[in-house]
Amino acid sequence: IQSARTVRDASYGLWAGGAVTIVRNAIWAAAILAFFAMLPNIQSQADYELGWFRLGFELLPTGMVGVFFGAILAIHLSTISSHLNLGALYFTRDLFQRYLRPQADQRTLVWVGRAATFVLLVGSFFYGLMMEEITRWLIFALWLMMAGIWLPNILQVVWWRFNAWGYLSSWMANLGLSWLVVWVLPAFDVIPPLPEYLQFWLLMALGALVFLPATLLTRPEPMERLVDYYVMTRPLGWWGPVHREAVGRGLIEETAPQREEKRPLLRRTWTPEQTGQWTREDWIAIVLSPLVMAALMIGVTKLLLLQPGGVLLVVAAVIGAGVIYWVIDPKLRAVSTDYEAQQAEYVEQLEQRLRWQKEGGE
Repeated sequence: IQSARTVRDASYGLWAGGAVTIVRNAIWAAAILAFFAMLPNIQSQADYELGWFRLGFELLPTGMVGVFFGAILAIHLSTISSHLNLGALYFTRDLFQRYLRPQADQRTLVWVGRAATFVLLVGSFFYGLMMEEITRWLIFALWLMMAGIWLPNILQVVWWRFNAWGYLSSWMANLGLSWLVVWVLPAFDVIPPLPEYLQFWLLMALGALVFLPATLLTRPEPMERLVDYYVMTRPLGWWGPVHREAVGRGLIEETAPQREEKRPLLRRTWTPEQTGQWTREDWIAIVLSPLVMAALMIGVTKLLLLQPGGVLLVVAAVIGAGVIYWVIDPKLRAVSTDYEAQQAEYVEQLEQRLRWQKEGGE
């Protein structure tokens, strides 16, 4: 996405990446349904978790079994290495360097990263020995342990007051609360075992009781950093103080929206000023996109299962994607043109400054 030639190309690349992921999930869904249909009498959850392996080793021809085995090795090794690196990165950069040793040199950071990787590796080994049903632990790790930071992930881009201490407190609190709500308290009959969806909402509410006070009782992020972020991104939400500060510094202009005498239902030509506003074209794309993605995934799944309804859903998804393109493409073209002009002006100013410095140095 970041290497795209224009803003328009990056937008379509992001949308196409989501569509590819949806098609992949549709293939998975068809394979899972086939597994349940072909092996209906399995009683153990652990046996169900071997479904992919049984489909591959029992049904694929001889040559493809080797490819399947190589894919399994690649999946597991890449997942292990990425999580070890990610966990070590979080601990080293986001905790150790940010809060414990901000002035740590690179040698110290490297050794801390190595130690964190070793601890994660050993811990994950014993963690794996505790597991009897992978599905239940996956739901816990990927869904419930993330419940407390879903709202902070949104607040950090829509609320200027939300700070790093609020995010850190939500992350730390959710680690402990998720274990208490899911495992510890039900084991001691303090609370009854709850279904996953109730656990999720309970953890989100309990997390809010921690990160909101932590945010309001600590200092906000530096205004300089907030202004830079606001000027570059113009986020939606509650950014009034930052907006006023940016206006006061002359970084953006405070212009009242101009009412047009007659605005077309769908605008086909745009000015740079108009592209900076949220309009009905944006909302049409936002509403239609998940509907198109859902139709695409369900349609591809039905096609793989040889169900005729899949053709209609895929055709509807293609038509919906065409409508989105027709509605939003003129605005994306205008955004790209304006951005490219700004970038060209910036590059020209930078080159002039470099030439001036070089001539002055000589």
